[in-house]
Amino acid sequence: MIVYNLNLGIRFMLEIALLVVYGYAGFMYGDSTVWQWVLGICLPLVIAAVWGLVISPKAPINTPYILQLLLEIVLFGTAVFLLYIYHHAGLAWSLAVIYIFNRSILLVLEKRMEK
Repeated sequence: MIVYNLNLGIRFMLEIALLVVYGYAGFMYGDSTVWQWVLGICLPLVIAAVWGLVISPKAPINTPYILQLLLEIVLFGTAVFLLYIYHHAGLAWSLAVIYIFNRSILLVLEKRMEK
């Protein structure tokens, strides 16, 4: 149970990192300062809303687990790609590896808890 709770804490930090990456990418994109501010603020808000509505454990929109997992992989994969194209390859690899390990451990632990 301690390992499961520790991984939930790491997952929360990964979710925060996800929002930071999308905000950073929003601030880096665009030709005008106004557009950069709009994207830098709105992009993480949209991602947080989607996460809260579809992926979170108490999401009001009931979607199949596989769709939640696919959406989560797309969001994290896009964040890794954004880090990479903005010349942060080390951070991109770190985010990808930590996400994969964390998600794998959570899947195994959740299967064990179901039994």
